[in-house]
Amino acid sequence: MFQNRSLGREESLLRHGPTASANLVEHPGEWYEIGPAFADEHWKVTTLNLTLAGEGLLQQLQGFGGPGGVLEIALILADGLGGVRDLAPLVFHGITSAQEWGAGSHAGTLVDLQAGSYGDGRPRAGVRGDLRQAASGMVTWTSAPQALRYGRQIEAVSWEADLLRDASGQPLDSARLILQTGVFGPGGAISWTDHPVAATGPALAAGQSAFTPALTASLLRWRLELDFLPVGQAAYAEEAVLRTSTFFLLGTWIRLASPWWTITSLADLIHRGEADRELRPQGWDGHLDACLLRLPLGLELTGRLKEKVGARLRGAGQALKLMEIQAVTDVWYEEQG
Repeated sequence: MFQNRSLGREESLLRHGPTASANLVEHPGEWYEIGPAFADEHWKVTTLNLTLAGEGLLQQLQGFGGPGGVLEIALILADGLGGVRDLAPLVFHGITSAQEWGAGSHAGTLVDLQAGSYGDGRPRAGVRGDLRQAASGMVTWTSAPQALRYGRQIEAVSWEADLLRDASGQPLDSARLILQTGVFGPGGAISWTDHPVAATGPALAAGQSAFTPALTASLLRWRLELDFLPVGQAAYAEEAVLRTSTFFLLGTWIRLASPWWTITSLADLIHRGEADRELRPQGWDGHLDACLLRLPLGLELTGRLKEKVGARLRGAGQALKLMEIQAVTDVWYEEQG
């Protein structure tokens, strides 16, 4: 069993894959990454240490070594809903609580406060068909309209549900999941557009779907159509149990209009850094200005999920000669059964 440890600086520098370079200036616009190398590793990253050096760097704070330039930092992490994605520019909006389910429009559906349970045993609310409406064959639930806060593009959706299945365990075509996007028209009228997300058993079981290209909107709402179907096997048809699938979570991934991890200048970077930064005119080698910064961070990277931290520099000025980023990291290992 390998021992837990902290990674040294050389081990934890973000590097350019094809060349192993640690200087982001050498390959502008290309990603420098770091993450667990083996499936049994867990990394805990607490800080990003940035080292910048260049000619007259501290007199050119409105860019990176000159006008223009953008530093992007990506967090390629598991979203907890079955996907691994760049979470730096995204925000998640989910419908999960009884209050949120209850705010929707019910047509033969109801909020079940104990439809399921969380991992710690607490009851979990969900929406399902009201058995008293089984004769109708299908019931619907429509969420309350929700504003897209901090962004206008929906890149993906995720959901969690207890789906109806056949005797072999295969998910049935028991529901239709539709995302509706809204835009404001003259006089404040809202125009809604339907975007079918999932209708077949396999698509529902996937639990997620992406939009390419992303959907642009000002508002969103969900529409859920649930079918009553017989579950299990019974000796007599009249004894078959009718029910619908139960949904516990509906969520959208919204691209932020201005994500925290897009940094547009050295001044912006200094502002975001911790107070113990060091700015040294001609302090790198007696000629180049040096800038040493710490960005606080708190995340865990899992090897088996291939999670990573990445960064790239686009459009830096000629005065910037060096930019290195170190992920201060502790590593521990999963028990192998």
